[in-house]
Amino acid sequence: HPQGGLPFFVHLWGAESGAGKTVALMAAASVWADPQIGRYIQTFNSTTVGHERLAAFLNSLPIIIDELQLAKDARGKLAFDVYKLAEGVGKTRGNRSGGIDLTPTWQCCILTSGESPITGGNAGAGAKNRVLELECTGERKIIENGHAVALALKQHYGHAGRRFVELLSRSGAIDTARTLFKAAFD
Repeated sequence: HPQGGLPFFVHLWGAESGAGKTVALMAAASVWADPQIGRYIQTFNSTTVGHERLAAFLNSLPIIIDELQLAKDARGKLAFDVYKLAEGVGKTRGNRSGGIDLTPTWQCCILTSGESPITGGNAGAGAKNRVLELECTGERKIIENGHAVALALKQHYGHAGRRFVELLSRSGAIDTARTLFKAAFD
């Protein structure tokens, strides 16, 4: 949020088990909270409203969602739309009393994993521009010895995020971060 950046995805994908996709998500989650699946990390077994409410609750913290294949319909077609999270704003909904509910908003990155890319061949340029897709294979593992790393992460978590926020709160740190972001973006 302090960067003023737009939400974006980093999607780790690959059909091979053991490449470290889920453990990499656990490492990212461990910066902030308990990295066990179902605690900080969620799965794609969710409704659109569930994803929106999670995003709004986390606001500027990363959204971490595992196992894209859980979002496929009965015909095997992906029933997940990158735009619905990458826009940073949820659906406007009416309520029973005739008014409208507060529209949820968020500014964060979305870290995901699955066995296939999250953008298909028919995805528009806007969706492709919001997603960094990284293929993970047996030869290109992200994490070696995933079992040991996962065990360590489940025992030691939640400290780095607090320290990161403390450092970012120092005088001039946000300006430095913005300068570094702009250089990387350019």
